[in-house]
Amino acid sequence: MLLSSKLHSYAHAIKAVDSTRQAIAPQASTLGLTLETAMQTLDALHTLNIANGLDPVGRKVISESSTRGSIDQTRVCLGHHYADQTLYVEDEELVFKTRNSSRLFLHPKVVLKISQAPDMSTSLEQFTQMFESAALAIEILQVPFKGTAWTFEDRVCSNGMGHQLAIGEERTLSEKRKRNFSDVVNHAMFSLNRVRKDGSQLINYASGSDVAISSISELYEVFQRQCQIDGCSPFRQHDLISLNSICPPVKVNAGEAYACVSSGIDLGSIRIRFIQ
Repeated sequence: MLLSSKLHSYAHAIKAVDSTRQAIAPQASTLGLTLETAMQTLDALHTLNIANGLDPVGRKVISESSTRGSIDQTRVCLGHHYADQTLYVEDEELVFKTRNSSRLFLHPKVVLKISQAPDMSTSLEQFTQMFESAALAIEILQVPFKGTAWTFEDRVCSNGMGHQLAIGEERTLSEKRKRNFSDVVNHAMFSLNRVRKDGSQLINYASGSDVAISSISELYEVFQRQCQIDGCSPFRQHDLISLNSICPPVKVNAGEAYACVSSGIDLGSIRIRFIQ
């Protein structure tokens, strides 16, 4: 009971960062949190967000690392995306106000839209057929913690530090593309560029095969594990589901713009500009 109270207090403290803009000390190590208890804190934060009027529109993969490893050795759980934290690109560019924040990072991702809710008996083939579209996206992270001593468990508690999700043009997945999507992503290349008036500078260039949890088949394993934990499906009909980041977090400041481009897979590019 005492630990449960502390988990809820930690969730309240993380939630309060949105309004106070005051960073807090990470507490996972102090509380001795495991992945399971960190997920309980995430659930408490989700409850607070729902009570605050946020509308859940999908799930996100929160993985320990963006470097590929055995899925059994990679600690993974699912976070949440909310409607007022999901931004769509207009006129091929999204403008985001930093509001003087100095702890903003971005994560390029692939986002999938699911046509119907799977259940615990859904096979991988059936699961693959449920995805109707895909898009490139950029998730904006806002680190709520002081310093750099936060752990993976702290990241889980704070919903993967997710703040906003910018989604590019959705591309419909044909039956053939659905069947081959995992292989295509594994062979695709993704580039992240810093864009200035005098040109663009390549920041990161990554292969889909080097990214943990980057395909439908890997997402299916996460889905099955989450089903066992929750006792029910974690996905709803028409959910937007973002896979793990294509590259490590990139720190951003006002006055910068970034573009993410894919090759080897038919996804529209996405660009975002940060202003103060």
